[in-house]
Amino acid sequence: VSLQYSRVILFYSVNLTTGKFQYNQSISLAYNLVWSLTKYNDTFIYICFWNTGAPVYTLSYNGISWIVSNLTATKPTGSQVVAQVAIDSCERLWMAVYGYGIQIYDKTGQMLLGSWSTISTGIDTLLILDTYELYAGDYDNNKILYFAPNIQCIV
Repeated sequence: VSLQYSRVILFYSVNLTTGKFQYNQSISLAYNLVWSLTKYNDTFIYICFWNTGAPVYTLSYNGISWIVSNLTATKPTGSQVVAQVAIDSCERLWMAVYGYGIQIYDKTGQMLLGSWSTISTGIDTLLILDTYELYAGDYDNNKILYFAPNIQCIV
């Protein structure tokens, strides 16, 4: 659970039989406006903040504790905000950058592979299907955009 305005993510366990939650721990964050959490697997989560110039952060579990770090290469410029990320089946990191459009990085978030600024500057959400069809939420224009960009996974 992310708590906006408090710079904290809380971890709970849930008993599916009783429906009860139990608090486990909290993790401090660098920014206070968590906008989205994207699960990569059970031990790795991407964090996006609605803060101008904030890069994508990661939360990873090393078997003992959770570690917060950032992907400095994903830091947007000017008044741009990285609102959400998605991972495609080739493990590329797609970023919805409000104020810009879409950027695509390698799975480590270190190398920019492509960018798409002509889509819309109001993009704040995205969904990528296994077929590489792309749905993007355009906040400024109250639309859901659909694209089939003919992108493939080359391994």
